[in-house]
Amino acid sequence: MKTQALLLADDPVYGRWLSECLGGDVTILPADASDPAGFVDEVSATPGVGLVFIQFDETHAQARAALVEQLHEIYPQLPVIAVGESEQSDAVLTAMRSGVRDYFVLNRDDDNLSRLVERVLRRSSSAPGSKAADAPAGGKLISVLSSPNTPGTAFLAVHMAEALRQSGARNRVLLLDLTLPGGAALVFLDTEQSYSALDALRDVYRCDQTLVDTAFSRYRDGFFLLTFPETHVSPPVVDIPELQQLLRSFIGLFDYVVVSADAGLSVAGLSAIVSQSDQALLLTDQSVLKSRQNKHLLHALRQADTPLDNLGLVIDAYQPKLGLEAERMASLLDLELTGTLAGKTQLRIEAMNAGELMFEHAPRDPYCREVRQLLERFAGPAEAPAREGSLIGRLFGN
Repeated sequence: MKTQALLLADDPVYGRWLSECLGGDVTILPADASDPAGFVDEVSATPGVGLVFIQFDETHAQARAALVEQLHEIYPQLPVIAVGESEQSDAVLTAMRSGVRDYFVLNRDDDNLSRLVERVLRRSSSAPGSKAADAPAGGKLISVLSSPNTPGTAFLAVHMAEALRQSGARNRVLLLDLTLPGGAALVFLDTEQSYSALDALRDVYRCDQTLVDTAFSRYRDGFFLLTFPETHVSPPVVDIPELQQLLRSFIGLFDYVVVSADAGLSVAGLSAIVSQSDQALLLTDQSVLKSRQNKHLLHALRQADTPLDNLGLVIDAYQPKLGLEAERMASLLDLELTGTLAGKTQLRIEAMNAGELMFEHAPRDPYCREVRQLLERFAGPAEAPAREGSLIGRLFGN
């Protein structure tokens, strides 16, 4: 059946372009661009509207974003697609944040436009609520926690994300760095982001594959990356139900989600992360101070009735000669010992400062081997030879 689509565009070239590319499948009805405030009324007055196209450019981006949000409030199931001249402009990010289902660039992908529109319509018609809420829970979540604010937490999470990505060519991996001060993972990877973890929390009910592919940063075309803004040094206000929903959405969109967090989040936030993790790791070292801080964190999590059966202990910068054995530390904290991390501290600092992973900066350092061994331990004894694709492919016994 032919779809009726309203188009709000200042330039008539968009109407001609969409009509030519979509042929008889979609009827393009031009809206009055001189009266954008009346566009919602025009949607209501036009029978059979099943799709909306809205032009986004630098001049009108904020006003058009507000219009999209207004449409979503009144017609939550009406799909909106943004159109524009370039995929490099800030208008693209503004459009995606507003909740559009896709962004089409003028005179790009002309042969695939019908298929792309069909996909948007199919996803919209099959979702009784927001797509984020109905995302399939198929991925695995691994979390790395520490009570003290230490760079080692995000540093370990970065390497776990890369190891998981390397374990399978088709693995889609997300690193969600919620440690403070913000942006540690960005520094370790010498990369930037224009869309942060705070943005994702604000857009939690609009989070879908299109938003991920368009707005999320990516490390060398490998794993995806979200952190708190680097300029954000104070503890953020995080709505716990929204954090839980965001994690569920990510589990549906990725094969593996690696989360790093510390006491910059509330106990309720850390409890939500541990509760949704397939495997959680508490990172400490052999110092009395950090051990006591982590002990108090564990007490708070237990007081909050957080299930800790999936939480294991990892001892960083481990040196047997210091006297406090790893097994003894695990016993004192009443946790299973998952692993230890050694290697040369100097090499880690060099890698951090250079924005390089240890896998490339010092591939023979024990830290690299122990990170991979740490991931292997989650699977327990292998019952069968690993399938092609890697040892991490059997990480959770699947």
